[in-house]
Amino acid sequence: MPGSNLVYIYSERGPSATEPDIDRLTPDRLLMAPLFINRLPWSRGYFLTVANRPIAPGDLLPQHCFRRFNGTYLDEQGRTLEGPVEPCGEWGLASFRMVDDGISEALGLPFAPD
Repeated sequence: MPGSNLVYIYSERGPSATEPDIDRLTPDRLLMAPLFINRLPWSRGYFLTVANRPIAPGDLLPQHCFRRFNGTYLDEQGRTLEGPVEPCGEWGLASFRMVDDGISEALGLPFAPD
């Protein structure tokens, strides 16, 4: 997804929004499958950057997987995969509303009203 951001959303909670325990943000603690998103959630203030550091070897899933509308599976570069690799997200650009719905679904919370 050229021009987009690959986002991981973790199930971990920290003592505050500005002090995450970076060591606990690992791929086995994802709340939902990775997704592609544009910069809009940051520019509107829905997302907050709390750290900026180089990606370490253990920070990423061994294989990214995204399901296309036609049932094929791709990695983050758009290369075809043999089949699904969990966690498998959707191939496409997500909106901040889709992120909100995904978090609500993963936590068993009601969706935000339209």
